[in-house]
Amino acid sequence: NPEFFYRALQVYYHYPWHALWRGVEAMALARITLTPPVLDIGCGDGLFALLLTADSIERDFDDFRVYHGRIDASNRCYSLERPLDVGLDIHWPSLRKASALHAYRLAICADASRLPFRSEGFSTVLGNSSVEHMPPVQEVLAETWRVLKPGGRLVLTVPTKMLGQHLFFSRIFARCGLPTWARRYADTVNRGLAHYHLLDVDEWRRKLTAAGFSEFSCEYVLSSRAVATWDL
Repeated sequence: NPEFFYRALQVYYHYPWHALWRGVEAMALARITLTPPVLDIGCGDGLFALLLTADSIERDFDDFRVYHGRIDASNRCYSLERPLDVGLDIHWPSLRKASALHAYRLAICADASRLPFRSEGFSTVLGNSSVEHMPPVQEVLAETWRVLKPGGRLVLTVPTKMLGQHLFFSRIFARCGLPTWARRYADTVNRGLAHYHLLDVDEWRRKLTAAGFSEFSCEYVLSSRAVATWDL
């Protein structure tokens, strides 16, 4: 759906390479019903929530002006009538931006491995490209299980072990007969992105099972070509 990529370029105009990745994620998540109340763990600056849920985003959208109070709440250049319920992140500067965007009804600074919520309080927990950055991931998954209502849904997007081999320059090195350089390049990218957990599907399934989950569904959403393009 080209609409998501157009909107992603509007939202991530200062990171155009990021718009590709986020646009694909938004397109995939738009097919999933996020039943409220929704908790978004590792929500960051709120831009992805805005991309996913905004009713409209105008061409002159400028998140920097919003963050620094240069636009009042009535002239934000976007319409957001149904924000997600709760956004949670451990990084206060990012969370402050999410709060300024009004991307969530409530923005909370807290550790996802120790969620400050009662048990069985949410119908959906969302983690978009976030749990792979959290060192205590098993504790995080256990906490999401605790706060989900019976029959609730955990929706995650995560990279897998295959990410490194699809990077543009890793592929170039591999095709030139330089597998060591390919691995080193992939390792450098993943360290820079703070990817603590690059697991395959079976490994994620085992971690989710250990946390209490019993039903799973998995879909690959980023093509090899998309990852290579992003790497450029």
